[in-house]
Amino acid sequence: MTRVPVAQSLGRFTTIEQQLRELGRTPERRILSSIIKPATGPIEAVLGGGDVREVRRLNLADQEPFATVTVWIPAHLAERFTVTELERSSFYELLSASGQLLRPLAWAHQVIRAAAIDEHDAAVLNVPAESVGLTVERTTYDTADVAILHSRFVFPASRVFFEVDLVDEVSSIGPSGLRLVT
Repeated sequence: MTRVPVAQSLGRFTTIEQQLRELGRTPERRILSSIIKPATGPIEAVLGGGDVREVRRLNLADQEPFATVTVWIPAHLAERFTVTELERSSFYELLSASGQLLRPLAWAHQVIRAAAIDEHDAAVLNVPAESVGLTVERTTYDTADVAILHSRFVFPASRVFFEVDLVDEVSSIGPSGLRLVT
C-alpha cells in the first residue's frame, strides 16, 4: 500500500487531528504510556517545577502510523484524564472542557528539525532505527503567555510534510518563522 504523506499547515493554531479530518482522513490515537513524574531538565525549564503527566502516544491517519507524540503537562491539569479520554480527544479539547485552565489556550511556539528516529520510536512507526525523520517541539501557551503543555512529535520524513503560506511583508527579507542554526 502506498502511503499518502500527511499534510500539516504551519499557519494555524490547531491540532493535527483537526487538520486530518478537514482533509478527509481519519485520525486515531493509541496511548503507549501515561505516567506522573517530576519535571526535570528541559521540561522543568518550560513548564516549571513539580510533577508532570507524561503521555506517549502513536498517531495514525487512516489506520497507518505517522507519528509518535510525547506530551508533558503539569499533573494537576491532567491527572484525572483517563486513557480512553486521551485516545478519543486532544489535550486542547480535554483542557478546554475540563474547567482546569485559568485562561484559554491561545498560541504555540513550534520548532521543526531533521533528526534520526531512535529505536523506540522506529519500532512503533514500523521504520528502521536511524531513519530520516522530523522532530517537532511545540510549547502551547494560554492568553497570559503561561506555558501549559509541551509536546514532541517524531515523524518519518516520508509520511508528513509541512506547508505554510508566506505573505509579502514590506520590511521582511525572509519568512518570519525562519531561523538559522548557529
